[in-house]
Amino acid sequence: MSITMQYITKSWEMHSCCLGCSGLYTDHTGENLKEAFEGKIEEWKFDISRMAGITTDNASNNKPFKDGFTWIPCFGHTLHLAVNKAIDINRVSAALSRLRETISAFTRSPKLSRQLLKKQK
Repeated sequence: MSITMQYITKSWEMHSCCLGCSGLYTDHTGENLKEAFEGKIEEWKFDISRMAGITTDNASNNKPFKDGFTWIPCFGHTLHLAVNKAIDINRVSAALSRLRETISAFTRSPKLSRQLLKKQK
């Protein structure tokens, strides 16, 4: 489990730091995640009431962990899920397949690569 903190100073400077990175050698239940998180926060003597929010991935095991906090879903994880779902759509999958074939043709053929570069100028 990695715990990072981002904060803004009174002079509006953005800072980011890693509070801890350690193995979680129990089941990754919401309760165990929350306990590990709170332990690390206690270790740093951080005042939880000053937290604006908490960001996690969208996994269902995080629900109990999120309770009691303003939860901000991880943008990267949300985007990853959306892209994977879009790839499952037949039309998108077919378009990606054609795109891969086109890229492969230009990669394998120096002549096509030169023609493409010439057209791009």
